[in-house]
Amino acid sequence: MIARRAIVLAVLLVCAFLVSPVPLYGFGAVPVLVLAALDLFLLAATGWLGYARTGSLDERQVAVRDLAYRRGFRLLGLAIVVAAIATVVSSRVVGLSSGGAGFSQVDSGLSGRFLVAIAELVVMLPTLVIAWSTLDPGRGDPTLLPALGAAAVAATWVAALAWTPAQSAAVSRNFAVVASATGSSCRHFVGGRIIGGGLGATVGMRAHVCWNGESAFVIGDPSIPLPAGVMADPEDRFLTACGADNVEDFAAVSGTTCTAKVDADGTLHYTVYAHVAPWSLPFAGRDVTMELVVTRDGRVLSQP
Repeated sequence: MIARRAIVLAVLLVCAFLVSPVPLYGFGAVPVLVLAALDLFLLAATGWLGYARTGSLDERQVAVRDLAYRRGFRLLGLAIVVAAIATVVSSRVVGLSSGGAGFSQVDSGLSGRFLVAIAELVVMLPTLVIAWSTLDPGRGDPTLLPALGAAAVAATWVAALAWTPAQSAAVSRNFAVVASATGSSCRHFVGGRIIGGGLGATVGMRAHVCWNGESAFVIGDPSIPLPAGVMADPEDRFLTACGADNVEDFAAVSGTTCTAKVDADGTLHYTVYAHVAPWSLPFAGRDVTMELVVTRDGRVLSQP
């Protein structure tokens, strides 16, 4: 029973880690694989009592299972509230502690790591209650199940990264940008691509573009020179920042490059390139390219 309780605590600690603001740097699959292995160990150790058919159980086992469901789903409601509050508070703390630079301007949707933690609790809380509180819930053989479960999760994760269609990321509502250049009109552009759904990464694009009738240009990035005679606000990561809005929870984003070229007609071509791949599995990687095209009079021909 002590061993089962230790595993229950380990499961809860992994879930708490997933909803925390600690960066995963593309290694998010590691805690998910750990959860899969621990879950299958507990399911086998409790004889799969939480999911057994009522007809196959005696009266004591039915009572134990029903009590575990009642307690489990009461705890689930509390866990969801605590996880949601922790996620919001931690994101605000991280953003404010970085002077606002930590706020992403790209909305990647509901965090995949948050969804994994909640799904874990939804599926496993009755079994966690049984494993924690019952002296003899049943017998099982967990020898191979943890390894098989981890392998199945890994295969699903790689398949999602390799074949799930890329999705467009929405613009976050947590920021406001005001900046200008002499004799020019300006507009702030934000976009992104989500690779692998909630099990991959997000490549973001952030650019502040101005135009003056002669050419369109980017301001806010010191690596991109301004046209002759144009004065603009100083460097500000709120305006243009290459890679600032990337999210690397379950896959790594590498080689992010942002280039700005103005053609003979004064049209700006701002291009973001990045490579998304799971750790140690480069064969499952995908290239992401986004292009923003703005004419010298402010017409947008293409944007992510």
